[in-house]
Amino acid sequence: MIIGVDAGALCVKDERLRVGVFTLLRSLVIGLARARPHDTIRLFVFDNLDPDITSLHPGNVEIRVLPRFLYSKVQMTLSLSLHPCDVFLGTGQYVPLGARRAVGWIYDLGFLEHPEFYPDSANQLVSITKTVISRSERIITISEHVKNQIVNYFHLDQSRIAVCYPGIGLSENKTIRSKSQKRPYFLFVGAFKPGKNIPFLLHAFSKAVNMGLKEDLILVGSDKWMSEDILGIRQKEKLEGRVFIKGFVDDVTLQRLYKDATATVIPSLVEGFGFPVVESFRAGTPVIGSTAGSLPEVIGKAGICIDPTDEESLVRALLQFEKKGVRVGYQQHIQTQREKFTVKRFVKNVLRVIDTVAGRRV
Repeated sequence: MIIGVDAGALCVKDERLRVGVFTLLRSLVIGLARARPHDTIRLFVFDNLDPDITSLHPGNVEIRVLPRFLYSKVQMTLSLSLHPCDVFLGTGQYVPLGARRAVGWIYDLGFLEHPEFYPDSANQLVSITKTVISRSERIITISEHVKNQIVNYFHLDQSRIAVCYPGIGLSENKTIRSKSQKRPYFLFVGAFKPGKNIPFLLHAFSKAVNMGLKEDLILVGSDKWMSEDILGIRQKEKLEGRVFIKGFVDDVTLQRLYKDATATVIPSLVEGFGFPVVESFRAGTPVIGSTAGSLPEVIGKAGICIDPTDEESLVRALLQFEKKGVRVGYQQHIQTQREKFTVKRFVKNVLRVIDTVAGRRV
């Protein structure tokens, strides 16, 4: 069987953007190649890929580099018409015209809940999502929350939707023992976008500091969308010595930061999954998240979910985690959540959908 995959997301060169879907897709491609050595995994891309993928199982990974111009709408359509696949995975949240036995992927519908965060693209994203649904035999999404949104907004029969939790996160490295900071700290990880609610986090943190909070706050993630509000609030609240903006860091540094944090704080207003939550759990660190989107589903009992519009609720959570023994008390729940988000389980669930669409017995 030939399994076609839109691997365009793997062509990203800016390291600040190699998060989220990039990480998910990379683990999926590697997992499919290993799980199905007798099938061909055909990757459609518009640029050269990293060696860790191109050198993997050269016998069953086939890479087709297409022109970048109109890559999704024209180039993949032409390539699929000339060289059909038995199943096509629209992992780029798009399905080309004529794709045979297509499985569309929908990661997030935040543009429906908060169109103000997508001022230039909300209407286009709605149109693209409708196209994905109309051209797909099955839809894969990555949370029950988004599945319910698809059913409610687009009136799709839920039997056509499969939830495949991503198996993503940093590799565990038990040799990392040195403290990453001299003082205890809370950690934020994510893009510095409006939907991540960082100004809210800074205001709540400032209140907690005024109430005696000893922890610092470290902000890590893609600063490509750095808002002036973040720097302005830090200065206005006189938090320069307590809030540290590190921006993008490498995987080893990020793992160390997760491991040593009192808790990871993700107070998002919109979230399709919450990849940093799983990464934090892999390091054994609980999460203070919000009640928005899929976060309560992903966090489970391995942390606290607060109202992302109520600063006082976040202040209380920060002060609670400062108490001795609170972090340790979440360890069993963290282990339970970690087991839901493994690469092996992710690939197995995706293959179940592929085999159903292809007519293979499952």
